[in-house]
Amino acid sequence: MKSVSVMSGGEPSGTVLTVIVALDGTPAAEVALPVAAAEARAHGATLVLVRIVPQPFSPMTRPQHGPTPPVDGLDDGMLEETRQEARNYLEEAGRRLAADLKAEVVCESGDPFTGILVEVRRHPAPMLVMTSHATAARPLGPHSELARRLLTEGLSPTLLVPPA
Repeated sequence: MKSVSVMSGGEPSGTVLTVIVALDGTPAAEVALPVAAAEARAHGATLVLVRIVPQPFSPMTRPQHGPTPPVDGLDDGMLEETRQEARNYLEEAGRRLAADLKAEVVCESGDPFTGILVEVRRHPAPMLVMTSHATAARPLGPHSELARRLLTEGLSPTLLVPPA
């Protein structure tokens, strides 16, 4: 099994009822899937596959700092199509894992940090699993910033899986 960095952004309760795996649709993020599935099996927990499709920003709501999401200019129809593609991706990823897991799929649009926190708060005794996109050559970026924020401001134990 892949080496895993264990970091806690919250207080572990000793009981894990839900394992939430945050995915962004990239092959790098999928490295977290087998780790999340193993954790769900080990705890007898429900596995929740989450993807938050970044919402496009208008010039008035664009963040002043940080990266601009790569979906600028999407209209509502394109956003819905992107969300449906993301849902299909999550459902397929869930089918590939194994039939022995109780799994749910959550696909929303909006700010990924906020969306993942909503899911963490919504589920009982959660553990968050996600891939760090940070590498020695590229230690900072939008994905590594998301991981940093979830680790420092999150509410649950978090397993951060290094990239392949």
